[in-house]
Amino acid sequence: MKRTWMAVVLFLVASPAWAGEDVPLEQVPEAARRTIQEHVGDGTIEDVERDREKGRVVYEVEYRDPTGTEFELKVGEDGELIAKRYD
Repeated sequence: MKRTWMAVVLFLVASPAWAGEDVPLEQVPEAARRTIQEHVGDGTIEDVERDREKGRVVYEVEYRDPTGTEFELKVGEDGELIAKRYD
């Protein structure tokens, strides 16, 4: 029983580390970085966060296009575009 509680506590303590961890674009896997750069184009990246959703690593990117419109991308580490929306 003691081991079960210890495992639960370790899981709860470790989980927040994935909650929106800021990362530089250079640390994003190449496939995801290519997708991000394709969508951002001449825009400006404001923020990149690594997160975990449904057991997979995703990158959430906030950026502004050349007209100043704000967008948010959600990209899987394999380069799959999961979502793109106005922010």
